[in-house]
Amino acid sequence: GGATQNDALLFKNEAAIRRTEASDQWNFYQAKSSKQNLAELGATVTTGDQQARYLKEVDRYKGEKEAIMPEARKL
Repeated sequence: GGATQNDALLFKNEAAIRRTEASDQWNFYQAKSSKQNLAELGATVTTGDQQARYLKEVDRYKGEKEAIMPEARKL
């Protein structure tokens, strides 16, 4: 009846929301990876203080990615 159809729509909507959340987390992870790659490139073409700044960014992005990945996999 109507209640069953409503429940089915609710489950369908919940599934769509979860897929979107998982996609968002994966996209966030990929963005951090791209930024990390750019920082690694910057570290290879610079020296001194600039290189140190890029290496610090690389470490930061690695840490951020480690925090994001479990959430993305959970979803």
